[in-house]
Amino acid sequence: MNKIINIGLVAHVDAGKTTVTENLLYFANAINKIGKVDDGTTVTDSNEIEKKRGITIKAATTSFVYEDVKINLIDTPGHADFIAEVERSLMVLDGVVLIISAKEGIQTQTLLLWRLIQKLKLPFIIFINKIDRAGADYNFVIEDIKKRFVSEIEFSQTIVDGEVLLNSAYSHKKPPLLIGSALHNVGIEPLLRAIISYFEERKVNSNELSGIIYKIVRDKNNAKLVYFRMFSGTLLARSKALIGGELLKVKQLKALNRVDLINADLIGANDVGVMCNVEGVKIGDVIGKDNNINPDYSNGVVFKSVIKAINKDDIKLFKALKILNEEDPLLNVSFLEDKIVVNLLGEVQMEVIKTTLKDSYDIEVVFSEVEIVYKETILEEGYLFNSMGDSKWNYKATLGIKIVPLFRGSGIEIDETLIIGRLPNSFIVAIKESIEFCLGNTFKYEIVDVKIVLDEAGYDSVSSTAGDFRSLVKVMLEEIIYSSKRLLLEPIYNFSVSIPKEIEGKVISDLNAMQSTINSVDLNGDFIDLIGTVPFVNIRDYGKKLLSFSEGKGLVVLTFNHYDSKK
Repeated sequence: MNKIINIGLVAHVDAGKTTVTENLLYFANAINKIGKVDDGTTVTDSNEIEKKRGITIKAATTSFVYEDVKINLIDTPGHADFIAEVERSLMVLDGVVLIISAKEGIQTQTLLLWRLIQKLKLPFIIFINKIDRAGADYNFVIEDIKKRFVSEIEFSQTIVDGEVLLNSAYSHKKPPLLIGSALHNVGIEPLLRAIISYFEERKVNSNELSGIIYKIVRDKNNAKLVYFRMFSGTLLARSKALIGGELLKVKQLKALNRVDLINADLIGANDVGVMCNVEGVKIGDVIGKDNNINPDYSNGVVFKSVIKAINKDDIKLFKALKILNEEDPLLNVSFLEDKIVVNLLGEVQMEVIKTTLKDSYDIEVVFSEVEIVYKETILEEGYLFNSMGDSKWNYKATLGIKIVPLFRGSGIEIDETLIIGRLPNSFIVAIKESIEFCLGNTFKYEIVDVKIVLDEAGYDSVSSTAGDFRSLVKVMLEEIIYSSKRLLLEPIYNFSVSIPKEIEGKVISDLNAMQSTINSVDLNGDFIDLIGTVPFVNIRDYGKKLLSFSEGKGLVVLTFNHYDSKK
């Protein structure tokens, strides 16, 4: 193999991304027949919900070889509700193909994807699809790309007698821009050749084991499949490896072979593979050395909802949701005041969860009206001490807990230094787990930006249990926090507003009314780019309004920044 490259296809929903994937696979002889999205016969939209809706919900990884280059290809979701799935995929790629419809042009999700590509500094190719559509104008889209995205780009094709060919004079020095119609297999060969010539294999600087888990799914037999990318070293089947900081046994490996998974003895550097039925791992876990791997997925969740089983079997529902939580960590499934709560990005995601639970687990559910996810912190230090056998709680545990407020964005810190050696390690683990669970699930809002200091501890070697400490932590935290002054925190989002120059004044006025902070105003051809931060609650519905009064030319991109005190 000359080289291995890992690429992703990204696009606004309905730009034809999955059809491009099908045609690339067919042209490279990875499949014998081109499937159609409308018929539900594509290889990457494989689950029943994707087939019924005609949209990609889960990132799907396939692999093929073309001209001695192995290409691992990830077809990512296009709908905004599944942007977290896209971002997890981007973290393991060597390059991205950004697909834009020649008719609709640059859309909101296109702009968001472009920001992510720039943030991660990923090499990119732009493919303008659907040039056969009525009303399509790829020349206009090319000019729009140059105005809004990048002027230094090379249109790398020649059109001869209606046939789209790769320009033989293409220099490979600038990002390539290509056009075509995947539905009619136009421009696919030039795109494939651009992929293998423009994208480079990542350099491997050591033999140290280093990789990352980017996807977890269950197959039709409910077996757990853990997808990972290796950056260096070789992961061996039937061996032990450091995964997420724990030494775990890797019993079985599978390699990608076109659209199938086959048994493998090893997965080497720069390749993608699958671990089977490895418990205790999660998306974002680093394999081996981190080597500056930064699985910092943005916390874009802004809504939460109470979910109930119609037949009231909440235990069965909770177990099913915990499996779905493995596949999407941002669901953050939790019990709050005896209710099951999930985090969501939007209504489409909610409908997908509802359908999945019914089809895969035979559970019918209803959701409450969604609410914005707020959080809380404390404004003052608090302290509580409990001596073993205290009549107030009567747990066989001695513990002192101090809570200290921290700066915004600090998260949760736990300092157990002072009790190390005073308790068995299993008791300390139980205390820390109970702290994390209580702060995230016990109160109306998650408690963040606090430091928990454990400064006293004692136990009875005969009668004390880890359960005593778990229960004691809960009641002590409740008493400290409920008696403390607290501050409500709301999600603050980055905004990037791209608008025609003539409506600049109105939009700036709107943003000021939303209590936004405008950090920059940049002229970009015929457009103005406004960049800043704003409370999410104030801008959540602005995108639709802007599209309306800008005649479809204005776009808003929102990405999570931080939590801060509610204005």
